Amino acid sequence: MKDVSLTCEPGTLTILRGPSGSGKSSLFSVLAGIALPDLGDVQMCGRKLSRMSEREKTAMRRGDLALIFQAYNLLPSLSAFENVIYPLRRAGVKDAGARALAALKHLEVEHRADLRPGLLSGGEQQRVAVARALALKPKVLLGDEPTGALDSDNTVHVMRTLRHMAVNDGTTVFIISHDPSVTAYADQVLELREGRLTHA
Repeated sequence: MKDVSLTCEPGTLTILRGPSGSGKSSLFSVLAGIALPDLGDVQMCGRKLSRMSEREKTAMRRGDLALIFQAYNLLPSLSAFENVIYPLRRAGVKDAGARALAALKHLEVEHRADLRPGLLSGGEQQRVAVARALALKPKVLLGDEPTGALDSDNTVHVMRTLRHMAVNDGTTVFIISHDPSVTAYADQVLELREGRLTHA
């Protein structure tokens, strides 16, 4: 990435697009605190990530920050319900069970709650991954292709859910997507090409 600078305000939904190899996943990793930039810094929820320990960043990812990975990152030994409730319990959420079940129901996969990821379709796994992030009720949500495995109806449902989180809950939503239809839900659309960021 080259001279990348951006601001995402609370209550807004930002979409990042760009060709493969342009640096989108690298930017996602930097914003999530998984990788550190060579120069500059990321400030999230009033704190600079470079000044946070790994333990502090892990704690942030259990509370203020939720991540939706392109590869879903579901734990294969746990059921769909257990995958959603696991980070809630780690964060000490008291109504973890109710929140996990409500998120699965909202994403219309509650009937698959007892199944492990290996028995779910790609679209179902993706919706479970979205439910896991939704249940955390984060201040910031980062998603890498959160609708990539979904059909058009489920894409609309997920994007409306993310838009609702931004507008009604004040969540800062930042997602990477190749799908041109999702830009209709965005407050700002950014494009990354050859490591350089522009407003689309």
